Amino acid sequence: MLKKKLSIYYLDRTITKYDSLYFFIIYLMKKNKISIGKIILPLINHIIFKKHPKIIKSIILSAIKAKNETEMDKLCYDFAYNHLKCKQECINQINQEKNDGYFLILLTAAFDSYANIIGKKLGFDLIISIGQVNFENDHFIYMDKRKKFNKGEGKLNLLVEEIDLNDFDLSKSKGYGNKDDSPWLNILGYKKIY
Repeated sequence: MLKKKLSIYYLDRTITKYDSLYFFIIYLMKKNKISIGKIILPLINHIIFKKHPKIIKSIILSAIKAKNETEMDKLCYDFAYNHLKCKQECINQINQEKNDGYFLILLTAAFDSYANIIGKKLGFDLIISIGQVNFENDHFIYMDKRKKFNKGEGKLNLLVEEIDLNDFDLSKSKGYGNKDDSPWLNILGYKKIY
């Protein structure tokens, strides 16, 4: 039996030029859908010290002025379709690989609320988002599916939980990511680091 070829893309700084979360915050600011006072200091700390991304994401979610999941879905849809800019070279590559029969996976630490929409828009077969957004007790909360895993290792473990790598010809498979993605990029025949 001929095994399928796999192509895995990391969203931030691979398909997009910058971190999509920052674009999402700017989008929410323009729509007056986020309380800036709640996020400014944590965001500055994150940018300067690169500490506690899980805490930062939780604070950002708590500052979003969406009353329910439906309103959040509408914001995420508008953001993904009308405001998030993707690199044209990546869009072209994704379309070419789709035509060549690759099984396409979008792997991301972005909020799943907009990552799923982006993935569907671009035609991915599977979207694996580490950052899960839940709505509980009238609040949005952030769940990190990596649990104890860090960066690229956590992404690799999530990938292995989602698919059986033995179903694919990894030597003919491709990966596109950044320097933190080495653990999962190194199992593939071709890799490009952005």
